[in-house]
Amino acid sequence: LVALVAHVVAAGGPAPAAGGPAPTGEAIIPAHSRGAEASTNATEFLFCNSRVHSYGAAWLAHASLPAKLPLFRNKRALEYATYHVHERGHRSIKASDDSFWVNHISSYEHSLRRIDPTGQRVGKMVDALASQHCLGNRTTPARPAPGPPTLLAIPFYGGAVRGGLEVNATTPDTGNAHSKASRETKLRTLQAVVCAGLEVASNALVGVCTRRDNDDVSALLAKTGGAARAVLLNCEAMPVFLPFKLLRLVQRTLKRRAGVLRDPTFQPLPWLASLEFDFVLYDESDQILVFESPSARDEAFAVLAARPDHVLMPQRYSKKWGQPPTTVSRASLTREGNRCNPAKPRLRKTAEGWVVAGDVVPCTRFPERGASTC
Repeated sequence: LVALVAHVVAAGGPAPAAGGPAPTGEAIIPAHSRGAEASTNATEFLFCNSRVHSYGAAWLAHASLPAKLPLFRNKRALEYATYHVHERGHRSIKASDDSFWVNHISSYEHSLRRIDPTGQRVGKMVDALASQHCLGNRTTPARPAPGPPTLLAIPFYGGAVRGGLEVNATTPDTGNAHSKASRETKLRTLQAVVCAGLEVASNALVGVCTRRDNDDVSALLAKTGGAARAVLLNCEAMPVFLPFKLLRLVQRTLKRRAGVLRDPTFQPLPWLASLEFDFVLYDESDQILVFESPSARDEAFAVLAARPDHVLMPQRYSKKWGQPPTTVSRASLTREGNRCNPAKPRLRKTAEGWVVAGDVVPCTRFPERGASTC
């Protein structure tokens, strides 16, 4: 693994299995480089009835929401790790501005395949992102002021993908995953994603399907000083199911804590069960999470604390092939097609709290199809 952070002197040794003692080693330290507050005006949050328009391949929710939702079902499309909370939750919301967004790194890789088959440009972009979000030569994280305790869940698969939905019995089923990035690039990307995520979350759990991934990711996460761990799940032949297995583990842990788990065979992950977290943040391993400022982050948590049955989706941005690879600011990226209608009703912060501005269109739910217009 190519190191993207400076080394610090610490006790070495391999990272322990999830649930063991806190690992030691290099420090992966999230950077606090957001600067001054973006605005004195509170962010408003739009209601998004369409799962397509709300989609950002990531979401933030109060922990009580996944705890009460039905368990995630195995699907052969990665989008259902987001569609499930959209369709089964009460409302999906998205900031009316760009206060919460993600940089979809793989989209840049896809647009460069013909002109950069070796992946050098993608590698430069990943290096720039890691330099921005990971700081070395420190022993404690340089994070923003702590927010509410939050668990970040990330599925990671370092193997080759089939490139589509066609099933081939000789290779693991990766569903509709289609990244052609090298294993090294995927691991370096994960490092940047974890750093960015730990600017928001207290802890991170990375789900993997293979022993090789478990070893490499555990070594990588040892640099977080115990804030993040890997968990090896039973999905080596079906990595397509990894996001759902990881999220079911989080759900069962939360349901067990709430006393509503009906599965007596569930074996909790000790490290995860020991954590106290009030929110769950889900992200894919190729997306950098960004809150524009500490106040933007605080408003996101505040609206979900006031509306714990809602789920917050980020705006989704990506770099196109003509942009310099080391330019990673939002101004150099292009927003992808997930856009909520600004004419829709919204949640607005007032002296009385978060209130609905505008007429809300009633939801139509189809539980037998697992579908909803909410």
